[in-house]
Amino acid sequence: MAKKTAKKKSSKQKSPADPRFAEALERAKEALKKPTVSTWEDAHNVLFSHAGGALCGLFPTEAERRAFSASAEWQEINRLIDQFPRSGAVKAEDAVSGRILVRVPKSVHAELLAEALREGCSLNQLCVAKLARPLSSVNRIR
Repeated sequence: MAKKTAKKKSSKQKSPADPRFAEALERAKEALKKPTVSTWEDAHNVLFSHAGGALCGLFPTEAERRAFSASAEWQEINRLIDQFPRSGAVKAEDAVSGRILVRVPKSVHAELLAEALREGCSLNQLCVAKLARPLSSVNRIR
């Protein structure tokens, strides 16, 4: 039996970078220039959305996505995305927009809906009325 003479590549040697890594970075840079991208969430969606995101389908397997997530190009894309403000952050010009989002337990939501039905008003009207009352006028349980 003849011995194999081929030597294994050292595990320390780097394989050449996948050309799709550079392509992904270029696609990201172009997509992030769109005028519709103004927040971190917009940036994330324009790149990674399953419905036509700029990078959608470029790395179809988990192994390919893992390799890409370890690349310098991935780090640069994250740096670019992180330059956009988070949409939840309050901006000075939006501080008094007249809109707020309050998350409440489902049980509280159900109680508010039932009360609004009894009072013959919308949930929004009921919440505005309750929020407009000063805390000092609210009956407190002792």
